[in-house]
Amino acid sequence: MCLARSAWPLHTQSETFKYEWTPYLLSLFEADSCTSCGSSMRKGVKSSFVEAIKSDITDLWVETDKLPTSDSKSAAIINAMAFIQRHQALQSETFGDMSMNIIKRLIATYHPDCCIFHIVGDRYDAPTTESLKQDERVRRSGHRTLIESQYAVASLAKIPDWKMFISSPENKESLLEFLSVSWMESTTCSSEIGLDLYLGGMRKDSGDTWAFTNGEWDTVKDLSCEKHEEADTRMMAHLY
Repeated sequence: MCLARSAWPLHTQSETFKYEWTPYLLSLFEADSCTSCGSSMRKGVKSSFVEAIKSDITDLWVETDKLPTSDSKSAAIINAMAFIQRHQALQSETFGDMSMNIIKRLIATYHPDCCIFHIVGDRYDAPTTESLKQDERVRRSGHRTLIESQYAVASLAKIPDWKMFISSPENKESLLEFLSVSWMESTTCSSEIGLDLYLGGMRKDSGDTWAFTNGEWDTVKDLSCEKHEEADTRMMAHLY
């Protein structure tokens, strides 16, 4: 209020308040001449954040091989593309094989008592003018030596060279769409083995979260968001 009533010209006041008025926290960005806007988001390693948290809470941090005993159901919340990037095609020949092998690997990877899986996907359909990840994608594409090719993702389609396939955001989007449709159309992966599945933001042109519980699929409005791109932060909604 003091500044507003002062004799400072408007451009000086604007410069003073530029950090409060910016739509995104400026401390998250750094100068980058390779991008159209002249800056890019700072990079962080997730393991570094974990180490920082551990150092802050010291003795309160406990790592165990087993979940504590509880009458409640256990759930796993998975970043779909991070899981796929780590395990790749799981030695599958076709995308149909891959869709079932992912479910099998999930069951084998997580705690035996875990019967609820939240599988959350990144969004790739945001307009380039609105996407917070567009500049980063442009930056990465400048360092690629592979020529991106788009592939048809279908149940009987053979999986092409993995690095070539996964280098394209369009292929990632098509893969997440295929997996979600495949799991929703063939509920044997959940109904026969007693799993509850939550698929967050994996469908094209839709930010809906679908849940398979009690033998039926239905949308979960509280977990649906059309414009949120990042699976990492969308997972926090599933956590709470």
